Amino acid sequence: MIDEETEHNFLKGASFDDVIARYNFDRSLRLILFDAIEIIEVALRAKIINHLSQAKDSGLWYLDESLFEKMEYYEDFLLDLK
Repeated sequence: MIDEETEHNFLKGASFDDVIARYNFDRSLRLILFDAIEIIEVALRAKIINHLSQAKDSGLWYLDESLFEKMEYYEDFLLDLK
């Protein structure tokens, strides 16, 4: 009996080694991209913190509720910090 849901058509000449090679390439590419994204994220976060600290002339800018659109955002932010 043939299960049509698991029946697959493969190209002639396709091999499991090809699948493994593509998987390894994908994994390597993903690691490279996430490393780059992490560097950008940390740099951007540092820039934002630096800008806000200078604008408010204090390293405690995050305690200024006027910087938040809604009081709920401010309260959630402080709870996350705690």
